[in-house]
Amino acid sequence: MTSWQKLHGEVLTQWKEGSRDWRKVAALIISWEESKSPTLNGVPPGMNKWLKSLACELNFGVSNLWRYRKAAKSAIQLWGKDYDIKTPTLIPEHMRPESIELVEKISRAAPSEVVSDVAMRLYNNQISRNELRRIWQSMRHVIKDNSRSIPIYHELPKADARRRGELLEELCFEALRRDLHESESPVLGSKGMCFRDDQINKMIVDIIAVTEDEHGCALYHGVEIKTSLRHVRSLDMLQNIFKHFDYIWIVAPDMDNFKLVPEEVGILQYIDGGLKLIRKPVCNQNPDLQLVSRRIVPYMLKMQMKE
Repeated sequence: MTSWQKLHGEVLTQWKEGSRDWRKVAALIISWEESKSPTLNGVPPGMNKWLKSLACELNFGVSNLWRYRKAAKSAIQLWGKDYDIKTPTLIPEHMRPESIELVEKISRAAPSEVVSDVAMRLYNNQISRNELRRIWQSMRHVIKDNSRSIPIYHELPKADARRRGELLEELCFEALRRDLHESESPVLGSKGMCFRDDQINKMIVDIIAVTEDEHGCALYHGVEIKTSLRHVRSLDMLQNIFKHFDYIWIVAPDMDNFKLVPEEVGILQYIDGGLKLIRKPVCNQNPDLQLVSRRIVPYMLKMQMKE
């Protein structure tokens, strides 16, 4: 039995017993990842499939597993040298993934002395998540990230169409979650959350976001991810699911044929690690929200509460 397989059994047992420590889950993910051969994009083959399987075993959202992985790696990079954090299990219990992500963002925009101060205060549990958000908001406009200098779709695997689509979905989910959380703090979920319901699993949209209007009422957004807009047939289904949402969006890296997208559908282009607004969607005046509001969103909230 390998080290990650042993850890896998321990995590499942503790999770089912109610001890849901994100650090141990992150340690399992990284242990599995280190046992494989990485690809050019840094993700071993089959990782998305394995994470989906793990998410089903934990009855948890796969998007949160990706978040745990990212937060753990950021923590090791940020605190590894000065605070001897070499593995996810050494991260202090009070440090949550969202707070670690905010410090990582700040580290890409702030002077080194500010980063050191913020990192030390989070490590010592002397700074709140709200304060971290305020710091990030005050400096996010000056961020410089050289990793975004090349459009991301040039880095996606070309030979494996299925993996290309999966990776683009993961990247778009992270970009949408990042952009929305910085302003509206929505509920957000994806097909990868392993809904245990055939009707829900047959929903075609890849991402569901719930935001608020100016009156505080919920707005339901369905987001479909496409690696290309070259096939008209694949866009026809957007009109069939429009009835379930207030707004429908499509995200793609290639905008050459965006005129093929139905006019009521909003268009976002995924490029350089972010989302660029091409066209706003038309509001559905009479949406049938039964499936989304009464079945999908409660499940999404349940998954977030389990974090």
